[in-house]
Amino acid sequence: MFNNNPVVRFGRKCQLVQTSSDIALRLSYGPNGSYAFFKHLTSAGLDERQRQEILEHVECMRQIKSERLAPIIGTYQNGNTLGILLDWMSNGSLHALIYQRDLYPVLPPFVCVQILADVAEGLCHLHSLSPQFVHQALKPSNILLDGKYRAKVSDFGMESLRYLTSNEINQQCRVYLSPERLQGYEPSTADDVYSFGMTCYGMFRRQPPFHGEEKEYPLKLETGITRGLRPQPGMDILLKATNMSCAQRAGLVELVNCCWHQNPKMRPSTADCLGFLRKIQQTFSVEEMEQSVNSLQKEMAEKAFQSPVQEYDISFLDFYCSMVSGKTVQRNRTQSTPEKSHRGVIQFKSQRSASLPCPNSVQSVQTSSPSLPVASHMNGTSLPCENARHHNKFNLTRGCSHHEPRSGGPSRPPNHVQNRNSTKTLIEIRESLVQDMTEGKLNRLLDILRSSQIFSRDEYEVINSKITLTNKVRQFLDICCEKGEEASRTVLQSLSV
Repeated sequence: MFNNNPVVRFGRKCQLVQTSSDIALRLSYGPNGSYAFFKHLTSAGLDERQRQEILEHVECMRQIKSERLAPIIGTYQNGNTLGILLDWMSNGSLHALIYQRDLYPVLPPFVCVQILADVAEGLCHLHSLSPQFVHQALKPSNILLDGKYRAKVSDFGMESLRYLTSNEINQQCRVYLSPERLQGYEPSTADDVYSFGMTCYGMFRRQPPFHGEEKEYPLKLETGITRGLRPQPGMDILLKATNMSCAQRAGLVELVNCCWHQNPKMRPSTADCLGFLRKIQQTFSVEEMEQSVNSLQKEMAEKAFQSPVQEYDISFLDFYCSMVSGKTVQRNRTQSTPEKSHRGVIQFKSQRSASLPCPNSVQSVQTSSPSLPVASHMNGTSLPCENARHHNKFNLTRGCSHHEPRSGGPSRPPNHVQNRNSTKTLIEIRESLVQDMTEGKLNRLLDILRSSQIFSRDEYEVINSKITLTNKVRQFLDICCEKGEEASRTVLQSLSV
């Protein structure tokens, strides 16, 4: 049977580490006790042939190597427990850098540009493979940072195994998906470029794109995105708050506007993005470069930030994985699964149209100038970008090197939460939520309900007064059910149940 994954010797302990976005499993391995991130794959119910197919796919991903890609160390197998091991990065993910303002109050512009260039380089390597390898799930939590804040793209190729993981694409992650992906069309490199543009925007905004809107009006938001809606305020306004030069700001504004162009054929290739960002990097002085990285390292050292860690015997790993595997398998086997190619990458049955023009019934969306990127929206109207195409000193190439997709209907509609009987649904899945809830997820739900004025401050404090996470979750669910449909529906939509 095919299995070239290397044999890895593990220590006798595993750790649960609280990261900025979730709880992570960390294992020590090798003679030096190096750390690896454990990504669980649900293998319960799979026969030997299916397990071997998974191992073949992981081996294909392990063979993809680049300085700007997070290396896959190997696989962990023990009984029904199966997982992928990735190199543990000392500075966490871009998610932490963006959103942990107490740790990183200021992000130096050079570091931001350097990280974006690293990500573009990693994507460029994936897209240069034959056949092309599409990431399909680029977002800040899938961009890891080493000790010098150099970025490595992670989770490439994992989208085709998502039905085996305990992670769903929640509403906050869907804002990074291109209009074509939201409509269910087959993946292409242009989708990664769109996600790259959204990631760039989120870095300088220091909030997720469409922050707040994705929780309150998910259906309306996704419809708007497919019709040309883009985050506000625009990049030009965001960058005015930085100490970047006018030329640097203009270059980044043009880059983002091109990356999230409504027409996928008009988005630049990742090679174009990389070359463009390299030119912007060259405009920073050597002193600026050194000071930028040193300032972040100093912030980290002074605050001596340490993620909360709980250590267990290695046997806990199997127990922990078994708790979530049953629910994951049952949930995903009810969904249609696209076919896989010989490289393990999902091949969707239907393909997209070349330009995905906006529906004719929407009069407010600009469709007469397909060569112009959609820059922003105002009062529901999408505006064509007014970039100085011929005058910008960085001269971003707008020609797209992506394969031209063939026309066809979407293979599947996006999954959305049903609004009926939300309270009943919440009661039915109560114990599953209690088991699967993390501190980060609970805090996010509380923030959503408080900002929506569904929860009062007193209710918020009652929940936080509970000592254990389990008791907090139970109190939280009790209050939601007492409040009825609005609270229950908001929770289900936020969790993408």
